[in-house]
Amino acid sequence: MAGISSGALFRLTLAGEKVVHATSSNLSISLSTTETASKDIGGGNWTQVTPDKLSFSGSCELLHSYDDTIDSEARIDVEGLFDAITARVGVAAVWTNSITGDVEYSGTVFLTSLEQSFADGENATASFQITGSGALSKATIA
Repeated sequence: MAGISSGALFRLTLAGEKVVHATSSNLSISLSTTETASKDIGGGNWTQVTPDKLSFSGSCELLHSYDDTIDSEARIDVEGLFDAITARVGVAAVWTNSITGDVEYSGTVFLTSLEQSFADGENATASFQITGSGALSKATIA
């Protein structure tokens, strides 16, 4: 895990399948807070908070495709993403670069949006948003 990580190596997998023709993905981890300031703390001029709940979400952009197999490897394509969002069930998500000794993150997510774009004279694209349900785990890749 030495050096700067290459974004080109990181992949998002959903239900055990890589997202086909992905061009970018992200993972966001948030901590909500509860304000505990009062007139007695900081003279009422400063906000004071306590930590509350953790959450995670992500997104991915891809070239629009119905290729669900590349080099004999199953991939999740736009049709699979459509099926996942309309099924309204959680799926396993993993953000990984597959390099032994590096770290990967995993958790259950719900697809919360799917957008497809069909501009004249350009590659069709798609993007989706996911929201985590439960804990996000961190593990060393073996």
